[in-house]
Amino acid sequence: MPCLEDEILVRCSIINEGNALFTPLEREKILHQLVANLETDPRIVGVVLVGSGAIGFTDRFSDIDMVAVVNPKSSIQIVF
Repeated sequence: MPCLEDEILVRCSIINEGNALFTPLEREKILHQLVANLETDPRIVGVVLVGSGAIGFTDRFSDIDMVAVVNPKSSIQIVF
């Protein structure tokens, strides 16, 4: 599975004190990159967006909540 761009990984790991973690545009870009990367991994058979973002409620403090479904023939420890 290809790695996400370093810039995105750094942005994902930043915890700001009282500031937005992502702009809406950044959050959308990161979500699309995550899905694109997971789609190329044969060990992943599905991805589900969960949490408030799944129903369209996001604000400047919203994160991205996802569940990746691992192929039963793959070891979850190896995938994650």
